Amino acid sequence: MDFSEFEKAVYGGNVEEDEELLAELLALQKEEEAKQRRSSPMPPSRPTASPATKVGISPALGVDPAMLAAALADNVEVDEHALENDEDLLAELSGLIGSKETGSTAEPAGPGHVSKLPDSAMVSRLSGLLSVYEKLLSASNREGNTLKIRRHERTVDRLKGLLSKAQRGEDIDESEIPPEPPSVTSIPRDEQMETTAPQPPPIPKRSTSASSPLSTMLPRLFLSVHHRQQRLRKNVLIQKN
Repeated sequence: MDFSEFEKAVYGGNVEEDEELLAELLALQKEEEAKQRRSSPMPPSRPTASPATKVGISPALGVDPAMLAAALADNVEVDEHALENDEDLLAELSGLIGSKETGSTAEPAGPGHVSKLPDSAMVSRLSGLLSVYEKLLSASNREGNTLKIRRHERTVDRLKGLLSKAQRGEDIDESEIPPEPPSVTSIPRDEQMETTAPQPPPIPKRSTSASSPLSTMLPRLFLSVHHRQQRLRKNVLIQKN
């Protein structure tokens, strides 16, 4: 069977010279090829190196480099102010930063974040002064001298404030520290004797044991004396009779 004669009978004329028919056939061919490409699995594409690996920076652990490169390659217009206020994105970024290798060291904190340790010598000095001035305040209260009471109260309050600052590690100006009193002579002697006089040793308790020689001899002596008295009475009665 001659197909050329069949084509001429169906389509009429020469098929190869019909432009409309050729265009329609070309469109059908392209549509069929597109369907085949969509139905067939895509070949694995070679992952491109991420910008982080190009500059020598290792990506964070748990992040796929291919996904990271694809995300960086997307040219999407994003509002920067909206990203700064996105709590979910900030939490995700903080988690990625926290999952770095343990060998990386954290940046040192600024000088404003360094907490100072308290000066033990300054704390001890202020504590001693506070104890002395509290004794002076109690002595002036007993004397009833209002001028000394007010002066010592102000000094005690100032020392308490300085002591709390020193315990927090803050710097103390020497000019703010009250002077040390020359002596603690204003304290009554009775109080000094109570604090300095040594206490006498406790008196040992006398132990009374039932097995001591004296406790065993007393009943015997008492019995012997009683027997002698009875004998004397008998002798006296015999002589009278």
